[in-house]
Amino acid sequence: MRLLLVPVAFAAAAWAVDVESAKRILADRWQAVKTQSIDERRILFQDVRVISDRGGTTELQVTALTWDYTKGYPKNRYWGTTCVSKYEKQPFTIIGRGTTWQIGGAFNPQDYATCKDNPGEGVSAIPLNTLPGKEAGAAAAAAAPPMSRSGGLAIGKYECWAYGRARMLLNLTIETGNRYRDSAGKQGAFEFNPANRRVTFRGGMWDGGLPAGTYASYEERSGVPTLSVRAADGAEVSFCEGK
Repeated sequence: MRLLLVPVAFAAAAWAVDVESAKRILADRWQAVKTQSIDERRILFQDVRVISDRGGTTELQVTALTWDYTKGYPKNRYWGTTCVSKYEKQPFTIIGRGTTWQIGGAFNPQDYATCKDNPGEGVSAIPLNTLPGKEAGAAAAAAAPPMSRSGGLAIGKYECWAYGRARMLLNLTIETGNRYRDSAGKQGAFEFNPANRRVTFRGGMWDGGLPAGTYASYEERSGVPTLSVRAADGAEVSFCEGK
């Protein structure tokens, strides 16, 4: 499992996630990953503990049940099934990245589902009210904290890649005041044109250090700050992600 983590440099401040907020964030993700065959899913939290909260990264230990109900095909006198899966002291990590929450952890159960055929139309074989635990509050999960910006770019460190390999010489740090620092520590300046997304650098590695005919552009891919190096035809030849 690969965890995509972002340091607090991208947030306005260290952002703590309390237990109730964590439940809502996790519940929303469990709903997002359920298969289309499941007509209704409910999540019952039995125990949620904050293990650590460091630099905007909240580590949790979660014990919960998922209750999955399918309607079946009543015309064929098949009333579907109800399945219950358990997550016992499952580790999860929540980080505010850009405008989204990045969640590390396995959403497949440790104990595979117990499934039973429903006895009739609209009747669950495992009634929800017979299971231990409590659902998350009805309020929507809070949005992740906004990123601090400089000249339109997210402030923080960027790691660069090309064709699956690290390009450490291109690594850079966006700083306040439209300044940046390259991998050797040399400082330069940049300008961002929001109309065409292009970034122009003055001084440092990124000033004249890119291959001839290429240019840099900036975007946020699923909330992740990204500097993209593109050829004249627009094809991406390398990219740098906020890390």
